[in-house]
Amino acid sequence: MPEEKIWRGRPSHLLSIGYYGICLLFCWLIVPLVMGIIRFLTIQTTEYELTTERIKLRRGIFSKENDDIELYRVKEFHVEEPLVLRVFGYGNLKIETTDRGSSRIFFEGIPNPLNVRDLVRNQVEINRSKKGVREVDINPET
Repeated sequence: MPEEKIWRGRPSHLLSIGYYGICLLFCWLIVPLVMGIIRFLTIQTTEYELTTERIKLRRGIFSKENDDIELYRVKEFHVEEPLVLRVFGYGNLKIETTDRGSSRIFFEGIPNPLNVRDLVRNQVEINRSKKGVREVDINPET
């Protein structure tokens, strides 16, 4: 079966509202204005995608960096909803994986983080059963 896109998103600019405010306050210095534009472009060019097989992260203004993590490698989920983000229905999703290159995935400022967590969790379970993968924790103290 071909890989299908399930969810796609990008970080919210709410994460940088204070940063933008300071840059706007000192925009007459030019450097803060440039810094604000760079922050804006960094957020705009960051994309998160969940497919039936992988989690994909794409970021970068001029040079692009792409990370793909197989869903069966996902281990744990953690949702954070800071007050400022929660008021607007946004939050952060941290995903722990067994991938050596990307052991932590961080979706910052995404809408409905609890729903996204459930989407990822469901796809992880489907992927593990399809591939016959099981998670085994080894406790060296016992």
